[in-house]
Amino acid sequence: MNNQNLNSIRPSVIVCIALLACLPAAYAQDGAEFQAPFVTLMNSIINLFTGVFARSLATLAVIGLGLAAMIGRLTWTAAIRVIVGIVLIFGAASVVKLLTGGQGPDSQIGQSQPVYSAAHQPPERFNRV
Repeated sequence: MNNQNLNSIRPSVIVCIALLACLPAAYAQDGAEFQAPFVTLMNSIINLFTGVFARSLATLAVIGLGLAAMIGRLTWTAAIRVIVGIVLIFGAASVVKLLTGGQGPDSQIGQSQPVYSAAHQPPERFNRV
């Protein structure tokens, strides 16, 4: 390309970059309305994987491990895989919360609670000076 073609492209590239830079500010004003369906979908997926259905599957997996052990077919590799899988699925919200400084998915679906609130104060024996 020659220099004249580059000079004609530069203003349009600058305008595109400026418009892209303005997009986050535009979405910041109405971000909640834009994100609401996605947050609802993600919370539904989290509830599916950590709710009653997932607990039932985990219980069936542990029962399967027990049956395999009872007939002598349990390998430690399979047992460790199932147990680690259960721990990771049900501990995922805690791991994310730990890594992100308390902004994990469980804080969005209302499962996290403060240790001490204004209504719940520690006993007087802990307030020694």
